Formats: sequence, structure tokens, C-alpha cells
Amino acid sequence: MFRKLFHIAVLMVQAFMLLSITVKYSDDDIKSWDSAVKSGVFKQMIKIDYSKKIWDNKARYMPAQAILNRFKKRQATSTITYGWDRTVMKDILYTSAAFTSQSSVEALTLPLTSGDKNNILQEQNLMLGFTPTDPAYTNDVFVYSKGSGDSVSVKPVDPSKMIGIASGVDVPSSTLINCLGTIFNQYSNSVDPISFFPTKVTNYQQYFKAPYEYDETAAKEDLYVDGTLKSMLDADAQYFLLLQAEKALLFNGKMYKHDAVVADKTQRAKMQGLIYTLLNGDPQGNVSPAVVGYNTTWSMEKYEEWQFKLFDPELGDPYGKRLVFGNKAARKVFTDLKNKMQSVREITPNTSYGVKGVDTIYTDAGELDLLVHPRIAARYRDIDKPFMLAVTPPMIEIVEMTPTYLAANIQNNDVTGFKSEYRRQLTAIYNNIGTPYHGLLYNADAPVL
Repeated sequence: MFRKLFHIAVLMVQAFMLLSITVKYSDDDIKSWDSAVKSGVFKQMIKIDYSKKIWDNKARYMPAQAILNRFKKRQATSTITYGWDRTVMKDILYTSAAFTSQSSVEALTLPLTSGDKNNILQEQNLMLGFTPTDPAYTNDVFVYSKGSGDSVSVKPVDPSKMIGIASGVDVPSSTLINCLGTIFNQYSNSVDPISFFPTKVTNYQQYFKAPYEYDETAAKEDLYVDGTLKSMLDADAQYFLLLQAEKALLFNGKMYKHDAVVADKTQRAKMQGLIYTLLNGDPQGNVSPAVVGYNTTWSMEKYEEWQFKLFDPELGDPYGKRLVFGNKAARKVFTDLKNKMQSVREITPNTSYGVKGVDTIYTDAGELDLLVHPRIAARYRDIDKPFMLAVTPPMIEIVEMTPTYLAANIQNNDVTGFKSEYRRQLTAIYNNIGTPYHGLLYNADAPVL
């Protein structure tokens, strides 16, 4: 009797534990990528509703949305959604042409790449990337006048010296310019400010539907209780809706809207996918420098090139961290880098995102949080063809015009059964596509989307 009672008690404890399952992540919006990286704000306890089993695992079906949705977002108010790029200030510039070392102390025209002058203030100290070989020369200058065109006028900080390497020696094009602090005269007037106007980015809303239907005969047979046909159809529709939206976010082509005309008044709108945007640029034509394609034969040199570009030190990115959605071959790349080449220091599980299967990879250049995305793994199957889509979550906004809802028992004269439909309307705004906050490593010899 005692053993039987003990066995019953154990079963009751186990049942209680199953009913009390919790998951270590917060469903609150994350306000800062930096704070998420530093502090583990995700590690709070929330209860999961097990009444709809498909939704328990929605993060597994749509990991990109599940992660990106947890960062700060806003509600859409129109068919087309607008966002603004973050301003990225450069403090490392390069000359766009060679110039000859001065022969006398005077102002020098410093040639710049188009647009780079917007990163420089008048009276700012610039350190040019060369070492003078003659003590009469200097590389320490300040901006005397910004003038017009793609150049600035500079003078030596030490007025007794000339700008350059040595008499008659050319300073080559692409010489580094390190932008330092301003050096104003005491009681000097204020100068014209740097005016960066944010770039407007757009995407169309896309309407997703997942209908399902069952007929009167089956309904009259009273089959539709939990665990039977209706609940299975309902679960399948939920899964299909998740799959639609996740694959559209990743693989959709160019944003498209069918304008209404007399003959056809139905609007069709398709949001632009992330991979297409990285490959082709944003509406302004900006393309990330961290988009690297390789030919059919994979080589680690391509990974090294991609990694070097992805962790650009000129970005305002002190943590050097990217979230990477990859295929199975991508995971193999990092396993090989760790075990064979030792250029990966450590690979550890990461539970911060509330999605299973994320590993933090500490590389020579920065940190990568890698998730083998099920839809990417299904699309790019070759074990020797890695595919890596790198993003910075705060730079991507999932904007929902219509949150997911169920339109149950839709009345329709053309329908003889009982029809229900899950619906959702959303878009995605990809900010700063023209910077290595995002990147793509892919097989350029095969169709990508």
C-alpha cells in the first residue's frame, strides 16, 4: 500500500511539473540592442498557453519574426509604411586623389570622396595617414574652410610647417584621414553645422490569409471536438500563416503594388524581402559592403572577406555583434573554424532570444549569434555551400497593420461548408541597408531567392 501511495504521489508531482513549464524569455519589447547584448534582459519568466499547441512552437516556425518582433516597433497607419535610416557618422575618411607635398606654408585643398565632407566640421582637427620624412613637414592639419565641391581647405596646426611627406613627394590617393576633435580659437564664432537628412525607407503592406473549410456532413457527425478534424485543420491553418509570413520576410522579391485602374480595382501589394534588399539595395540603391558571393567552389577566404567587412570598425557598433540566420553548412563552417583553424575561440549556447538553437560564436573580428533557420536550411541544402544572412535586429522593424486574427465561420454564398480564415497584414522596414549592420554570404553561381 505504501509503495502504491508513493507511486501516485510521484505521478502527481510530475504532472504538476508538466503543467508548470516555463520558458526563460520575456515577451516585452526590447528597447535597446546594447542593453540586450550586455544584460540578458530576456531572462524573465513567462507562462506559455498550451491550449493551442501550434502557437507554443511558433518561434521555431518563424524565428526571424519571433526575434525581430521583440525589439521596439511601431504601428503602421497606411498601405505603404515609411521609416527612417539611422544616421551613421564616419570618423575615418580617405583622400579621393593624390596631392603633392607643399613647397610653402599655405592652405591646401584636400580631395574627398563625394559626400564625405558631410562628416567634417569646419575647424576640425584631421590627422593624415602618412609619416613625414622631413621635419619641416607635418600631417597634423585643421579644416580652414569647407568651401564647395568634394574637398575641404586645410592648414597645418603648427603654422611653421608645410603639409606633406617631403619636398616634391606625392601623397597617394586613398590616404587615410583620421577625423579628431575641433580646435577653435578662443572667443571664435560658431560655424555651419553638419546637416544629415535621414533617408526615408519604404515597403508595401502584404495581406496574408490561411483559409480552411469543413463540410456540413462532417459537422453533423459531431467530429469537431479537441483533437479531431476541426482542431487539426485549425492548427494547419495557423502553421501555414506563420510559414507564409516568415518566407515572405526572407525570400520575397521586389516590393510591388498593383495600382487600381478602371478594369481592375483590386489592389495587390507585396512587401520586399530581406535577402532581395541586401542583394539589390534599398529604394535609394544602397547596398551593404558586407554582401559577398562565392563561386561554386567554397573557400574559407570568402568567409574571412565577409567577416572583415561585416565588423566594420567605422560603424557606431561598439559591441561588434550580429544575428546570423544560416543553413546547416554555415554551422559546419564554424565547427571547422574552431576545430581545424582555431580562428573561432568559443561556441556557446545562447538562450537570450527565446528561440532554441542559437549559438554565440566568438570570432577574431566580433560575435555572431548563429541560428540554423529551418526555412533557409530547407532552401539551401548543400553541405558544402554555406549561406549566412547577418542582421542587426534594431535596424529591422516588423510593422503590423493587422495583427493575426481568426475570421470564423465566414458566410459566403459560394461555400457549402463551414469556412474560417486566419488573417494578418504586415510589412518590414530595413534600415541602414547601405552599411554592414547587415550582410550576406551566398553562392553566387546558384539562384538565390
